[in-house]
Amino acid sequence: MKGPGCLRWIGAWIGPLLLSLGLGLGLAVPEVAAAPSDLSVTGLDKATDAWDALLAKHVRPSGGVDYVGFAADLPQLKEFTEAYKKMSFKDASDDVKKAAYINLYNAGMIYNVLRYAAAQHIAATSPQFAGFKIDSLKSGAGNLWNGDLTLQIGADHVTLDDIEHHLLRGAGASSKQTLLRVSQLDPRLHAAVNCAAYSCPKLRPNAYRAATIDATLQKAMQEYLSDAQQFHKNSDDQLRANSIVFWYYDDFDDYGKKQGTAGAGDYLAQFIQDSAEDAVWKRAFLHEHFNSRSKFALKFSSSFDFTYQWLINDVRNKP
Repeated sequence: MKGPGCLRWIGAWIGPLLLSLGLGLGLAVPEVAAAPSDLSVTGLDKATDAWDALLAKHVRPSGGVDYVGFAADLPQLKEFTEAYKKMSFKDASDDVKKAAYINLYNAGMIYNVLRYAAAQHIAATSPQFAGFKIDSLKSGAGNLWNGDLTLQIGADHVTLDDIEHHLLRGAGASSKQTLLRVSQLDPRLHAAVNCAAYSCPKLRPNAYRAATIDATLQKAMQEYLSDAQQFHKNSDDQLRANSIVFWYYDDFDDYGKKQGTAGAGDYLAQFIQDSAEDAVWKRAFLHEHFNSRSKFALKFSSSFDFTYQWLINDVRNKP
């Protein structure tokens, strides 16, 4: 073998050999430059402004959602979700990621409800739509969270479960998703992501933004824990509680302990405002009965009545 062909053959053989020797001996090996990419978070502010306008137009102070209005503005809703196709969050801060992912989840949930209704030929104006039970709406082999109704972040197709559990909570994230996920779990997200059900912490009429994400999540948790419809004193010996604090008990308990509290009970109690119904009793009750417990024990505890209403959070149900 002679000439350029021979040189190419030698180069193809010796290059990998030198690379393996370099790695094996701990020698510095020059990095191969990555292919250039035009993906970035450029355009995120503009997209968030558009989502903010839709929320202001179609979400009530109660958290009720005007799905008929969103259906009329479906092109703008779709445009917001599709703006994420041109973005990458690999180098973004946690605050940017949290705000961006919460907004995409909430918009995606509304979009998925409307996509489901369209596929079933159910008009948003119909009584059947207003009677939707969110947990019973099926999509492919799953539901609206994990079925075949996906969104895109960059080139990655994601479900709503991917956004909530993998990117925001960091649970079971794949190696690819590790680059996109929030580095530190913030359990206050459970008062921000909205699954379109009546018992969800209410959808806010404003978009989440990185610059104010901490204050907004703090307020969302205060409103959530202080809402008598979500947390109610059934008797001196029992608290009726939104099931979210049971489903994600470990998030609250682990984080609470890292913050120096005794666990989930004390962590959640700090968000109950003085003006809340039975505030003093609820704080004491959570301190006594909700710190450092197993979910198995909580499931069968007579101290708590965990409830959740899956009826859609349509303005006809939640004016």
